[in-house]
Amino acid sequence: MVFARFLICFLLLFPLLPAWGAGGKTVLSQAPIDYNDIESVQRGAAAFANYCQGCHSVKYMRYGRLAEDLKISGGQIEDFLIHNEAGLADEMVSAMTKEEGKEWFWQASPPDLSLVARLRGVDWLYAYLRGFYRDYSRPSGWNNAVFENAAMPHVLSHLQGIYERTSDGTVKQIRPGKMSVVAYDAMIADVVGFLAYAGEPTRAQRIKTGYLVMAFLLLFLLIVYFLYREYWKDIH
Repeated sequence: MVFARFLICFLLLFPLLPAWGAGGKTVLSQAPIDYNDIESVQRGAAAFANYCQGCHSVKYMRYGRLAEDLKISGGQIEDFLIHNEAGLADEMVSAMTKEEGKEWFWQASPPDLSLVARLRGVDWLYAYLRGFYRDYSRPSGWNNAVFENAAMPHVLSHLQGIYERTSDGTVKQIRPGKMSVVAYDAMIADVVGFLAYAGEPTRAQRIKTGYLVMAFLLLFLLIVYFLYREYWKDIH
């Protein structure tokens, strides 16, 4: 009886749960990433190594795993992805220590990003990396439309350009960067795709295996159905 009452209350309140959780959140657009696009993940890995890894680590990912999964040769990884004394068997860790991060970023050490795509979601990441604007009230001189009062400075401002928040709350570009808006957004999509891969390297294979299993089960169901018809045809 108690369980039945609990079930009834849950079913009555369930439609209200999304409304309770949605208050005050920024509406995010869908990140244009393809988990099966290996070339995009390759570009994202290169962009991460060149622009992000100076501060952020992906400690659960080894360079050798990239060579295996992304079809990158060891020489290419050493030439384009490794910028320190690490080898293919080492993790993708930043040279910055936690103590240095706290000293340089106002006691907010840059976090490891191994699982950030699973924690925040790819849509949030895509919006965050495109949401920086000038805010001279902040220690770094930057703020973010998605993550207000973020300690991270806009290290890609030379590529994206300079944005400012207007009086009506919108963010607009006041100075262009080296990249067009389309090119910058495409690069950010590649980086987000790489972080999504780093958080779950077997995702694409798992989904592919899932489709094969479902196809097998459907075929097996069809065989069982015809066996059932054949077995009971003389009885019905």
